[in-house]
Amino acid sequence: MKCFFSFLVLTLLIPIAAAAQAQTPQTAEDYLKRGQERQKSGDLDGAIADFSKVLELKPDSIDASAEAYFSRGRVRLDKKDYRAAIDDYSKYIELVPDDAYAYYSRGHARSFVEDLDGAIADYTKALEIDPDDYLPRIDRGVALENKKDFDGAIRDYTTAIELKADYPLPYFNRGNARRSKKDLDGAINDYTKAIELDPGYAKAYNYRGLTRAEKADLDQALSDYSTAIELNPDYAEPYQNRGVARYKRKDLDGAIADFNKLVQLTPNTPLVYANLCGAKYLKGDLDGAIADCTKAIQLDPNYAEAYYSRGYTRNKKHDLDGAIADYTKAIEIRPAYYDAYIERAQARSNKGDTEGAIADFTKVIELNPGSAGAYFDRALVRNQKKDLDGALADFAKALELDPKFADAYNERAWLNLYLHKSDLACSDALKFLELKGTTETQSPYMVVVAHLALRQNNKTKAAESLLTEWVKRFDSSAWATQVMRYLQRDINEKQLLALATDNDKMTEARAYIGMKLLLSGKRSAAREHLLWVKQHGVKTFFEYALADYELRRLEEAPLTKPE
Repeated sequence: MKCFFSFLVLTLLIPIAAAAQAQTPQTAEDYLKRGQERQKSGDLDGAIADFSKVLELKPDSIDASAEAYFSRGRVRLDKKDYRAAIDDYSKYIELVPDDAYAYYSRGHARSFVEDLDGAIADYTKALEIDPDDYLPRIDRGVALENKKDFDGAIRDYTTAIELKADYPLPYFNRGNARRSKKDLDGAINDYTKAIELDPGYAKAYNYRGLTRAEKADLDQALSDYSTAIELNPDYAEPYQNRGVARYKRKDLDGAIADFNKLVQLTPNTPLVYANLCGAKYLKGDLDGAIADCTKAIQLDPNYAEAYYSRGYTRNKKHDLDGAIADYTKAIEIRPAYYDAYIERAQARSNKGDTEGAIADFTKVIELNPGSAGAYFDRALVRNQKKDLDGALADFAKALELDPKFADAYNERAWLNLYLHKSDLACSDALKFLELKGTTETQSPYMVVVAHLALRQNNKTKAAESLLTEWVKRFDSSAWATQVMRYLQRDINEKQLLALATDNDKMTEARAYIGMKLLLSGKRSAAREHLLWVKQHGVKTFFEYALADYELRRLEEAPLTKPE
């Protein structure tokens, strides 16, 4: 039979408590009574002192000692002095070994010090003594859940429901365990049942909202979060969750409002400021985003994600040094921070620190050897550094890992064209067209690259046939189509230059005119156009690099006879 005498004593002695308080205790019984009254009034330290006095006065009395240990254990549990509470309950259990409630209470204390195995053993012992008590079964379920034994937890919650079908807590807990197992529909059913039993159950609404969000049902999730907030306006978690959902829906003002409310409720929580940073970044308030990330870092100097987000925002403001410093700090805190290495590499590349960028991409590859994108990115930096063999090797590895990586074919086609590896340039360009057809911005330029590569190989008829086949597939009014028409001799040099209405188009027009003249043996005329590209063209264009490579060849092999 369960022993509830700690509660019974409180109930029986309340009428005479005032008399006990009015005079100095004389006996162990007096101290016991006053300790219970002090516990009831919230004077926990006074209660502990009185229960300890009982143990001093009657150390040999089993009844008095048992009651004092049990009562002091309860007070220490209330004070969150869990290890002392465990000690008191253990001494009580030595004296009263068949009290299920004592095992239950000690299990509760053990769970707070993360002694999950000890807690489970205590709850199990309590259930051996009283199999019909649903409370130890619920708490054992919680301990099992914390040990990731979700099936065991679900069994305990289900049995608790069978024992106490009108109690919402085991439904809520089972919903949590089912959610952990990705049984989202089962979890939603359990949260809904908990809400039916207790319509004011704000936590159940919040967690049902989280589960609906996992199912991508953001409308219903937002409704649940809002209901949780209406039921308990001081409940912080649904503001966080609603803010995240609004962020995903691009309702940035709504997200910021929720995160600002969180700042009021939990002003010392770094995550709140990190979330504000993200929302303000998307709104374009970069200074506000940086300020919020800085606040998150002040609250938690080891918050790697906050350094990363601040670095990302500083990069957006073109503060490359600040961005690199933040990414570096994030990596110091988390040495395997994959995204931080990628972003630092990009920032270093933009600063012209190709060695640093290559080192970072190499680390990315160490962390994820199967990443085609990492090899691709390193290839771009190696190309920037003029390590052409290294770039080609990385493009090859990227394509080995992802044979449908169209951008890698595009980049390698241009590089092979620069190097006069004409067959390979043509092959890569045609592979890109096979994968993407006419759908991409680069598609017409891949036709141009394949045409020029064939011309480099003196395959003039094949080059002309290629243009004839592809030019009709593109928009006839598009700029890139005019380039193909010029190479096809449908329009002349003067007409193409007239159509080049901005520096971007002029860079391309001059480069392609130069290439056509060069491939026709008119080196002096070609040099004039290629030199214009080198002096006035857009440096980030493929055509700029093409002109640069061809000019260097012309300088290395000067004209020795008239054209």
